Amino acid sequence: MSKIKLLICVVMTFVLCIMTLGYAALQERIDLEVEASIDSTYRVEITSVAQGTASGDARSTAAPQYNGLNANFYVGLTNTTDIITYNIEITNYSTVDIKLNELSITVDGSNYIKAQKNGIRNGDIMLAGSTKNITLKVKYNGEAQSSEQTGTVTLNFNFTRLKGGVGEVAEEHIDLPEGYRLCEYLESDGGQYINTGILNDYQNVEVTYQRTAEGNVDGVLLGSRKADKSDDFTIWTNYSKGTLAFHIAKGNNNGSTDTSWIYKNDPLGKHLIEIKEGNILIDKTLIYSFNYVNRGAYYPVYLFAYNNCGRADSRKFIGRIYEAIFFDEYLNEIWHGVPVLDDNDVACIYDIESGDTFYNQGEGTFLYKLKE
Repeated sequence: MSKIKLLICVVMTFVLCIMTLGYAALQERIDLEVEASIDSTYRVEITSVAQGTASGDARSTAAPQYNGLNANFYVGLTNTTDIITYNIEITNYSTVDIKLNELSITVDGSNYIKAQKNGIRNGDIMLAGSTKNITLKVKYNGEAQSSEQTGTVTLNFNFTRLKGGVGEVAEEHIDLPEGYRLCEYLESDGGQYINTGILNDYQNVEVTYQRTAEGNVDGVLLGSRKADKSDDFTIWTNYSKGTLAFHIAKGNNNGSTDTSWIYKNDPLGKHLIEIKEGNILIDKTLIYSFNYVNRGAYYPVYLFAYNNCGRADSRKFIGRIYEAIFFDEYLNEIWHGVPVLDDNDVACIYDIESGDTFYNQGEGTFLYKLKE
């Protein structure tokens, strides 16, 4: 090879190396600029708060205050029936979707004040540019005292942005009391049941379940009724026939104002039942609609059984419940039960909404599987 050709090759190689390094530096700069651009438009904050309804002697002792992702509510409660609500609006001004990692609620000033939220859960996604409305309910908790109980309820939101979009959402985080462990499910052998304490007037519920029994026997997944087959709200399973039966009646066995019995296939496996505003869905498929009215609330709804005029019927569910959520007439969560082991390793249900723990009211003990 001539000296001229060799020199040309060396020069071209050098130029190529410079171009490669330059491109890498440029690409890194572009990436940094894009990242910085995303960061610069990442903003979410509380945009308004306002007092809602107040019952009894419940009152605001001062106007609510908010700044960024923090809000303070100043309340006074005198009677055990006192309740006051606040409406909170939060806006995602970002150009990216965000996820709520945690919403913490603390109460300072009195142990007789309790607060709970509706409208948002840990793990919920807020799309870019969206707004979410949240309700804070503050109520008297415990025995009546001789004087007004005053305190400050503080909300703190913690969000993170989703770089990869909604498809990369992490599993919902659930805050549990110290020593508690989350379970995949509780499983009953036909002897156990839970009293939720919920008077579900409007029959709005979600329950994820799996039957494990076979044979010619009925079991009730959940329910409650006023008298023998009247004002009824029950979900039955028949293990030998492989069917689900919904009985949502008012007045008598035939359901004088709406429906009597609704039968659908119940194949083995894990399934989601939703009953909301007169619509029954199984695994997100609508199977039936009925007249959505207030049926009255006479006895609390049981899980793994049904409350038959104040007592647990013998025909209890044999299988697993993974999660159960009850809603009010406006579809606000009022009871959100998840299976747990408590700090004494007792299998039970923990209500995310109230922070209360619900234990087996029947015989034996629940089987369970810890969540990995």
